Amino acid sequence: MSLTIDLPEPIERDLIEWAKDSGQSAETFLAEMAERFLASRRIDITLAPFRKQVAESGMTEDELDEFFQEIRQEIWDEQVGIKR
Repeated sequence: MSLTIDLPEPIERDLIEWAKDSGQSAETFLAEMAERFLASRRIDITLAPFRKQVAESGMTEDELDEFFQEIRQEIWDEQVGIKR
């Protein structure tokens, strides 16, 4: 697919410079930036229900971290054959 966009001159200048610094063409650099943005957007959409559930649960970040640490430990224990 081909897409043409008009960028303000300062943005175009910066884009060309950043691309040059990374050893890429402006087109390749911009395509990679778009891919990264879309990938992060997909992750945000995928995680939205989980984030909502955590927010509604009232768990703090520390409690959530502790919960996942416990789960990881249980899985590790099962994998190495340790029974609690």
